[in-house]
Amino acid sequence: MAINEETNQKEVAEFVSETFNSWKEQRSPKEQVWTDCVNNYLTYVDESKYENWPWRSKVCDTFSQEIGDIITSSLKNSLFPIGENIFEIEDANKEKDITNAIEMSNYYSKQLKKSRYVEKMRPFLKQLAVTGNSAAITPWVHKKRPRKTRRKGKIITLNETIYDNFTFDTIDMFDCVVDPHSPYDPVTSIFMYKRVVHLNTLKSAPEGTYSNLNELSEDGVSQDQSSTHKAQRAAIFGLDLDEAVSSSKKGVELIFAFGDFNIGGKEYLDYMIVVGNDNVLLRFEENPYWGGKPVTFATYDDLWFSGYGKGPLEPVLGVQELINTFSNQKADILNMIIMGTFAYVEDGIIDPDDLFMQPGGGIPVGDIDNIRPLHPNTNVALTFQEISEYREGGDRSTGLSDFERGQFPGGRKSAREASIIKAGSSNRFNDIIKHVGGRAVSHTLRFFLESLKQFKYGSGEIDDKILEGEYDLKYLGAETSINNAELLERLQVLNQMMQQNKEITLAIDEAEFAKEAVKAIGIKNPKLARTREQIEIKREQDQALAEAQIAASQQEQALLKARGGAEGAEQV
Repeated sequence: MAINEETNQKEVAEFVSETFNSWKEQRSPKEQVWTDCVNNYLTYVDESKYENWPWRSKVCDTFSQEIGDIITSSLKNSLFPIGENIFEIEDANKEKDITNAIEMSNYYSKQLKKSRYVEKMRPFLKQLAVTGNSAAITPWVHKKRPRKTRRKGKIITLNETIYDNFTFDTIDMFDCVVDPHSPYDPVTSIFMYKRVVHLNTLKSAPEGTYSNLNELSEDGVSQDQSSTHKAQRAAIFGLDLDEAVSSSKKGVELIFAFGDFNIGGKEYLDYMIVVGNDNVLLRFEENPYWGGKPVTFATYDDLWFSGYGKGPLEPVLGVQELINTFSNQKADILNMIIMGTFAYVEDGIIDPDDLFMQPGGGIPVGDIDNIRPLHPNTNVALTFQEISEYREGGDRSTGLSDFERGQFPGGRKSAREASIIKAGSSNRFNDIIKHVGGRAVSHTLRFFLESLKQFKYGSGEIDDKILEGEYDLKYLGAETSINNAELLERLQVLNQMMQQNKEITLAIDEAEFAKEAVKAIGIKNPKLARTREQIEIKREQDQALAEAQIAASQQEQALLKARGGAEGAEQV
């Protein structure tokens, strides 16, 4: 049963609906910040601000877009290093003689690849980089579809399972709410999100999934302010629009809620609630997933005493506005200088619509004194220096961009200075990587592991005894990237020291140094770095070759000397 008979359904539905709407209203200033960040990322300009000045330039600089894309790529490459194992599975009871961790790890890797989890993380990280918050649903998806095939000369139709696995679907942050006045806890905190579906979709769910479907209608969709640009956000973040929103404006509005609830003085720990059209209770039961909530919520940088976080584009909103203002002002001034502005006396001949500059053109006037060109004050002419300075300030705020490349605006730097600058930004960004990896990736991977144990039992794809085991999953992706980056920086410093001090060079094993350098760079070919024996053989070969060249040179000089002596004797 989806709903216990003793449940006060009206009270539960009101609690969920009122809590969702209340939390959404309380975070309205945050939503405005998100909207501004999205618009800056899209280089979108609100032209309604220029209704009284239609001639003004309306250009948005790509500053925020550059930062958003750089951070998204850096996060994805750091959280999921190419060629590296991003997780490790071990038996929880390490004292057992028989281990199933290897078999479980191999099966888990296959299912993870089948779900396209790494590719699906990109929309999640893009939304995280732009708004500072991101969420995804991670339910188990079991679908079947008819497939025709030929058996013994006859065409038959089979029901084929097209997807029987966990999934990871990023959802619009404007459709999700958490408590805005309390830090978010993945285990106990309440997480709610809203979706719009067709009524037939609910009716086609397995029997017993939803109750009270006869009380629903498809006229319950409420269009709030955040829905205006939903399609736009879906396009830039790569999100899937709700089926009812994308096909029509009619549908059933669902609120999904997970967490620990206190309703009517009663505690409901780890429950799942689904409410339709704000007042119809469809599901109210203990969370059916062994791994916890089937949702993932992460922040870029946590804020004190709030469930929401701050993104890299939020602190530079004002910088972006100034860059836009100065860029547009410079374009406006150039337009005024090139096109010209005139003061004139109405003399019956002058047409104000013709008062603009053009090559080889003329302006008809009754008297030359009736028209006078006006030039803007040269003091207001802006240079690009101010814009460059504000861009530098934005780079310092995000800790990426030029810093990530080991460069610093304002002059050339030595390799050592560039290394220090990059190390400073890396320390800041490494902290973000650890935070996102622990909050989002590690949590999701553990949930996926429990889902396999829950839903694949008895499937025949893997031995049930393996699924019954207790395992520890350790996420390695972020640590691998950070450790390799730090190791490479240390090796660079050591290499500089070796070049400056021969005693250090003699104390370092060349073969081991080469192995560590290849490992830090991320090259997997073990044959690339020579062993000690190979280095010694190569050194002996080079020495023998050098000695042979010296001997050959000496022999050639002796021959030339002997030939010269013989020629001298003949002349005598």
